Amino acid sequence: MKKRIFVYEHLSGGPSNAGDGAANAELLAMGQSMRDAMLADLLGLARFSISAAASHPGDHLPRAAAALRPQAGETAFEFVARQSALHDGVWLVAPETDGLLARLQRAVPPSRWLGCSAGAIALTASKQNTLARLAMNGIATPLAFAGAPGIRRWVVKPGDGAGAVDTRVHSKLALARADQRQRAPSAAATLEPWVEGEPLSLSLMCSPGGIELLSINRQHIAIDAGGRLRFEGVSVDAVDRNGARAPRLAALAAQVGRAIGGLNGFVGIDLVWHPERGPVVIEVNARVTNAYVGLSAALGRNLAADLLARCLPPASSPAGRLSRTGAAVLPSPAGGGLWRGPAAVPMVTPWPPSQPSPRGGRSKSSHGDAAPRRCAASPLPQAGDGEKPGSEKGAVVSPSPAGGGLGWGPEGAPLATAAGPHSSPSPEGEGVKPPDFFCHGIEAGASHGHG
Repeated sequence: MKKRIFVYEHLSGGPSNAGDGAANAELLAMGQSMRDAMLADLLGLARFSISAAASHPGDHLPRAAAALRPQAGETAFEFVARQSALHDGVWLVAPETDGLLARLQRAVPPSRWLGCSAGAIALTASKQNTLARLAMNGIATPLAFAGAPGIRRWVVKPGDGAGAVDTRVHSKLALARADQRQRAPSAAATLEPWVEGEPLSLSLMCSPGGIELLSINRQHIAIDAGGRLRFEGVSVDAVDRNGARAPRLAALAAQVGRAIGGLNGFVGIDLVWHPERGPVVIEVNARVTNAYVGLSAALGRNLAADLLARCLPPASSPAGRLSRTGAAVLPSPAGGGLWRGPAAVPMVTPWPPSQPSPRGGRSKSSHGDAAPRRCAASPLPQAGDGEKPGSEKGAVVSPSPAGGGLGWGPEGAPLATAAGPHSSPSPEGEGVKPPDFFCHGIEAGASHGHG
């Protein structure tokens, strides 16, 4: 039986009003391109059945993907919760604005979420909090340039925005401060020194076992006469991963991974290469970014297969089905009874009579949501599923089980390892828990934040 994967990109697949407004309209085309690239990779994997949200008129998915639409009056959160009950994995992209990405993540049971942890999403959604965390861990950010001589420009942008939406560059600090004051209290805005240099981004594939530097990308931005910043695209894999700057950028990825825990799957880092100080991290995106588009082809490998191998649990609950009344019926490993899923969606669970029921017929996830217990093996993508073999050029950084040194990843890929335990006992005594070292991400835009 094929595993079912649901792709949800919010602006193209949410309720009909999800793409309203100038800011969202600016992001819609980028969202659709990311969704289509994700689908193209997933449809190359024969072991999986692929569905995707498509709610905009005239928005056509590839023929092999099943198009799903919200019901009348259904919110985005209800729609995602309903579909998560019917699929084995949910791969979701949404702006961080107003906590949207974090709220959608909470609608999906942890065993089916294909991405970063709730904690990583919450931290990276705040530009200020992200920079503060990175600076505390010795990573260069625009905060290091505050008050530095030679700063000639300042940038004001939403504290939780995506893309280059509502981002302006000012030639005088007084004008930047006035811009910041005018935006409050309706929206929290950040004011940072503008870091001069080459705008780049890093694309990473992350897991509890380590961080692989997939590509170093060149971002293209423009500033109009009024100071408005505009994102004009990204050239993927544009900087040689075997070049002089690559080791320093791979080390930066590892350093960010130690600073921000819970990053998993595809993520990115937006940075500026300063002519004197080298890489300066601008922001982190704990989700798919614009640089995903075309990257599988550039690297000669199927990145969706890599992500599923890292994120889809080897033993996950089979997806349910809709009953005649519209309730989601989920198979469960033991017992029998009723449990209530994300967004209070009732889920009737049939229990095999040969196994005892766990107390209450439900389990509690680390995020506080009820989640079905795992009950069936979930095969990971294998060779022959349509994916291409992995690139031999990508630099990989991984924590080792102890000490540090050199380790080996999938298919014999060398892993430059950082010191520290690979896993630690769970306080509940349930095996091991993932280390705090995952990975981190941003990107899809130019320097100063356009994921």
